[in-house]
Amino acid sequence: MQVLSLKTHVSSDGHLHLDVPTGLAPGEVELVVVVNNAPSATPPRRLSGLIGAAKGGFATPSDAPTPS
Repeated sequence: MQVLSLKTHVSSDGHLHLDVPTGLAPGEVELVVVVNNAPSATPPRRLSGLIGAAKGGFATPSDAPTPS
């Protein structure tokens, strides 16, 4: 197996163009596309939002209750 990393751009009509090295043997290949500029599907969440805020688990000091 030989692994190559090539960079290209996807055009607005959904096409891409690749120039592979001339020494590459003809035959079947597997293409994996890694999208570098994809927006994040969901914003990151704080752990305290998932499990609830416990003692010492506040996002900022001002979020913590003041002692009475």
